[in-house]
Amino acid sequence: MKIAILTTETVHHLFYVRELSAFIDNVLVIAESRSVGTSQPLHSFEIDRDIFERQIWFDGGKVVLEDFANTFRCEDVNDEKAVTALQNFQPDLIIVFGTGLIQEYLIHAYSGRIFNLHGGNPEYYRGLDSHLWAIKNRDWANLATCIHQVDAELDTGDIVQLLPLPLDKVSSLEQLRSVNTDVCISLSRNLLEMFQSGTLKTYAQSTRGNYYSTFPNKMKDECINIFAKHIQDLAFET
Repeated sequence: MKIAILTTETVHHLFYVRELSAFIDNVLVIAESRSVGTSQPLHSFEIDRDIFERQIWFDGGKVVLEDFANTFRCEDVNDEKAVTALQNFQPDLIIVFGTGLIQEYLIHAYSGRIFNLHGGNPEYYRGLDSHLWAIKNRDWANLATCIHQVDAELDTGDIVQLLPLPLDKVSSLEQLRSVNTDVCISLSRNLLEMFQSGTLKTYAQSTRGNYYSTFPNKMKDECINIFAKHIQDLAFET
């Protein structure tokens, strides 16, 4: 089975590619370099998050996508050369994880075979930084991650599976992305198993979630405190 992963080179995407490549023999990564959303400096919790993830997954070492899979680098996954690389590879399935909007010609070319990992419940949170927006809203029921079909609009495709984030496994906001990545790996493995066995089913989204843009740095301290208080409350309840 041939799998193409459309992604970017961040610490959690490196880990995701490593884990998928461990059980799928033929993987091509299309690595996008363009920025998505509003550019702003990393907040201190995000710097700590990257250090934490690199330590738990790579013993603090430096790795690149090419260490784990054949990689084609581009500015935009919709670029002509990136599309040609996909066509030459002839993937059975495409998984999108953290790129910009996928153009319609790519969606049509791989109709029914292109899926997106979205860090949030798209029926309530579409767009960027969905987990941070859910935390800001204290919307714990929708602190989830899903895999859905890609369509022409952003995060509106039919859902394959939606899973909550295991908050019992984290003690601070800097650790949240690591457990989200674990959920993304589980969602992807489930998708591949269903696809290969011919049991893949999807369901239409019942509501259209609000679109959220980049979470501003000036609100992140508040978000850290809200999340820490919620984790404390969960620990007290148990």
